[in-house]
This record gives sequence, C-alpha cells and structure tokens, in this order.
Amino acid sequence: MMMSGRPSDYLVVAADSYPIIRTDRHRYTYKNLVTELVEKLKRTNVTIKVGPVLRAIGYDLINLIHFQNMRVFADLKLVDIKNTLELDGVLLNEARPEMITVYSDTTVEAMKILKLWLPDTKVLGVTVMTDSEVLSEDHLISRVRKVRLAGISELVASAYEIPLITRHFSNYFSVSTPGVRLQGVVVPGDDQNPKRVMTPFEAIQAGANRIIVGRPVTMSNNPYDTVMRILEEIQVGLKEFGRD
Repeated sequence: MMMSGRPSDYLVVAADSYPIIRTDRHRYTYKNLVTELVEKLKRTNVTIKVGPVLRAIGYDLINLIHFQNMRVFADLKLVDIKNTLELDGVLLNEARPEMITVYSDTTVEAMKILKLWLPDTKVLGVTVMTDSEVLSEDHLISRVRKVRLAGISELVASAYEIPLITRHFSNYFSVSTPGVRLQGVVVPGDDQNPKRVMTPFEAIQAGANRIIVGRPVTMSNNPYDTVMRILEEIQVGLKEFGRD
C-alpha cells in the first residue's frame, strides 16, 4: 500500500526509548522525559510512539501529547482473549490515539473486535519483535495472514520482510518499520538485530510506509536536529523512488 504526504507523515519517534535511570520515581521521571521530548519535537509534525510509559502513566498521556498537536502511536502490543481486547477497544476509543499495535499471536476474533471499537484509529499487527531472529517464511506469512483475516491492513515489520509480504499479499498492507538507524550513528547498548536494521533511505527504498526511530533520537544531544536529518533522508528517498 503506497502512501503519499509530507516526510513527517513517514516518521514515528519512539519517545520512551530511554535507558534505565536509577530513581525513586520512575513513572514521573520517564513521563517528564517523554513530555520534554514532545515539546522539543512539536514543530516537526512527526508521530510520537509511547509504550512502557503509556502503560505506567495511563491514557492521560495520550491527551498530553495531543495537546501539543502531535499524533500518538500507542505501542501496547495487545494480546489477550476476545473479551479483554473488546474492553481495550472501548477504553482506547475514548483516548483516540492515531495508531495502536496488536500482537499477531492474538486470535483473529480478538483482533476483529478490537478494530471494530476503533474506527478512527489505525490498528497495526506486530509480526515479530525487532530483537528477535528472522522468522521462517512460512511462520511470518502465517502471522500476516491472521492479521489480514482480521481486516487489519497495517503491519509493523522489518523492512527486510516487505518484499516477502508484498509477494504474498500484493500492496494490501501499509508497513511501519522499526530498527532504523542513521548511517554512522552508534547507539550504546543497541539491542536491535543487525539483520533487521536499515537506514531511513534504505527503508523507504524497501517500501516502508513509515519508519520508527527511537534511541538515535532520544539519546541524541539535539533530538530536533536528529529528527530533521532523518526527515531530510526520508525526503531524498521519497523523491528518488517516485513516492513524493
């Protein structure tokens, strides 16, 4: 599924991808880190992804990010029985994040009911964690097929998996790609599987509809400048491959 728009529409910043900080008030320390980053990036129009801090603070964090006129990617990786995911859908519908994630091991019925309750939110199926080994083709396609049967047309997947997904499902899916790293930028303690990492330009070349970047931004001395550098590289990729 091809996407057009501004370079900022293609970038999701994982705003709570900070190292562990020793403190007596972890929830509020990390909440402050997220809200400070949002303040620094609010002029960029990128989407803000939150996961652990969202679970710790609650859905009011979504409201705080929306207050800065920024979109929210609620990376909850939901996985549970149908009744539980239905309640998740009811509660998330009030918070109205622009995107949420559900793990592809969830049943088709549970994913369907979640999507039913979130008509204005993009639901993304997660195929595999970014620090995991590469899935076999059969295993990957089995997970993606479940997501499609649930009526979900958005995936979180490695850019390396996009050609395989496209071969089996044409352009049905819009793919958001994590594990993106700027050329020459070293992330201390990086846990990403190097087999699943690409630069922003390479991810756009591979067909990614969005790229997800965390620690290269959150651990940067100047997060705003880093985001602008990523956006410039995205723009070059979009123009190079006729997607601008």
